[in-house]
Amino acid sequence: MMKVTLGAAAVALMAATALAGPAAAQPPAASAAPAITLTPAELTALLPIKQAVDAGNWAGASALIPAARTAARTPDSRYVLARLELDVAVATQNRTAQRQAIDAMISSRKASPEEIVELNRQIAGIAYDTGSLNTAEGALNRAVDLAPNDAESLSMLAQLNRNKNNQTQALAYFQRALRSADLIGRQLPESRYRLALALAEQAGQRGVALEIARSFISAFPTPFNWRDVLTVFRTVGTVDPAQALDALRLQRATGALAGERDYLALAQALDQAGHPAEAKAVIDEGVTKRMITASDGAPKALLTTLTPRLTRERSGIAAQLTQARAVTGTATQARGAGDTLLSLGRYAEAAELYRLALTRVGEDPGLLNTRLAIALAQAGQRAEAEAAFRAVTGSGTELAALWQVWLARRTA
Repeated sequence: MMKVTLGAAAVALMAATALAGPAAAQPPAASAAPAITLTPAELTALLPIKQAVDAGNWAGASALIPAARTAARTPDSRYVLARLELDVAVATQNRTAQRQAIDAMISSRKASPEEIVELNRQIAGIAYDTGSLNTAEGALNRAVDLAPNDAESLSMLAQLNRNKNNQTQALAYFQRALRSADLIGRQLPESRYRLALALAEQAGQRGVALEIARSFISAFPTPFNWRDVLTVFRTVGTVDPAQALDALRLQRATGALAGERDYLALAQALDQAGHPAEAKAVIDEGVTKRMITASDGAPKALLTTLTPRLTRERSGIAAQLTQARAVTGTATQARGAGDTLLSLGRYAEAAELYRLALTRVGEDPGLLNTRLAIALAQAGQRAEAEAAFRAVTGSGTELAALWQVWLARRTA
């Protein structure tokens, strides 16, 4: 029997074969479409279904399917018909027909590996919605066997395991999913980052939580999300007070201070660290943004105590700098002077003192490089700030990574 290789008519026909369903929005990288050959009779039977599908005429397409099944005698034609049937089944919300079409596509052996991954995800979706969690898990495992780094399949497995109360396994799958998405620059739905972060937070796994937090905030850097991420940073596990302070500074830099409570928390932390000028600047910012009423009890009391301290801080900086810069000056004195200058907004000078402290012994290089990078970033020296953040070692790398996310998106 004479066969015809699909030409212009087939191009139009195959345009209808994009996989249907919600998960198809983010398929794996596509491979070349399979070569499809149809007999004239098969093409004649299939084209009217394609036209009906294009027109959204689902009843018309459905009426044509029985005859097309009789005409479809080869794997190629059965594959094409099954893809069209899948379009109809999804549009008409016929889950039984959808599963039958998927099975027919797979059994035709004409579907590409990428399509089979997507088809298994759809099987999982159907099974999940009907409460068949084991069937869903089996389909997703088949998808992951074919595509071990498919972020969508991995995140679906994570959600499924969470619903089966396998929290540890769910978190592991979320980690794999987010790493895979990051590798190819893809974003998963925001809700999945939130769920993964919540699981890590509940488990008390600080390192995992912060890895997820970096992916989350890189994908969705809103002030609301920054606040959540930095709250996790400060509350999960043990945090050094200096790092907690610099995390609150980052929260301010990202516009993530929300309400009087946040502004007062930062202002009080700065006051306790001996930085009244910066504490007052935070209160003033809160008042300007109508987050704080200066005449209210707590802000008023804090401002009252800050005033004399602010005077002493500004009057003592010259002597502090002289002592720090002296040949006999210590790393602690240089770091203290740098901290004061950073608090006063004299960023370039602060950077000079932090660099000086790094040449001496006695202070944590991780903290010094973090503060150096913050000063350089605020001074507009992006490249130098990036280098300083990359130089941070030890526990400070967690916070430095979050500052780098902010710096990467900061307008020059």
